[in-house]
Amino acid sequence: EAAPIRAGADDEHQHGLLGRLPDGSCCRLKPEPLPRSGLTEEEVRDSHRGFCFNSRAAEAVDVDRPQLDVRTSGCKARHQAYPCDLPTASVIIVFHNEHFVTLIRSV
Repeated sequence: EAAPIRAGADDEHQHGLLGRLPDGSCCRLKPEPLPRSGLTEEEVRDSHRGFCFNSRAAEAVDVDRPQLDVRTSGCKARHQAYPCDLPTASVIIVFHNEHFVTLIRSV
């Protein structure tokens, strides 16, 4: 059974901290910084192979990075009017041959 609140949950990480080891320590998914000089043409081509986006750039960014709230003020105002007592829902994400770091950010 899942814990009601994941370890590391806060206002910026409502899902808890992703990519952590079972004891909560860092990190199952460590960012792999891009070379200072950038990627070679061959590395860019390889990073797009199979996924059609720069998977190396995705791996260079921490999966638990805080996201800015870019909603408009109108959107934020509508959100405040949402009912708080909602029924429980389940979400099933079906995937096949997906880039793992990108997939885990979908959670």
